[in-house]
Amino acid sequence: MSEAVLEFSLSIPVEVRFADHDVFGHVNHVHFVRYCEQHRIHFMSLWRDECGVDVLDRGFVVARVECDYLRPIGYGTASVDVEMCVERIGRTSFTLRYNVLSNGAVSASLRAVIVLTDSEGRPRPVGDSERRFLRRHGASEDSSKSS
Repeated sequence: MSEAVLEFSLSIPVEVRFADHDVFGHVNHVHFVRYCEQHRIHFMSLWRDECGVDVLDRGFVVARVECDYLRPIGYGTASVDVEMCVERIGRTSFTLRYNVLSNGAVSASLRAVIVLTDSEGRPRPVGDSERRFLRRHGASEDSSKSS
């Protein structure tokens, strides 16, 4: 089965700090996930502004993160661009896709599954306005999965 071509609707620059590098002179793998976390916080702020729902305050859980490292980011790189789009929307969760680019080339491709939660930490359904917001940022249809 072929993978759908995704349009990455949001891109932000993220500073690469000296401390992000390891002894081999390239960005340590954990920082790729942190760069995407910065983008997710930016995305959640847009969500709050457009939907009137503060997901950062209301609650969510990062249920899964996977990363394919494609090329190293070497010492001397001042910033990377992090692209993001919504890949899938489920009943209580959605999947974000990220590309981390250095000098215009994809260095890593990541995927994160986010589960929305209620005040007691239980999964809650994605609301109608939230679903519309998520669709505007990539996912054209809801997934047939129940999550």
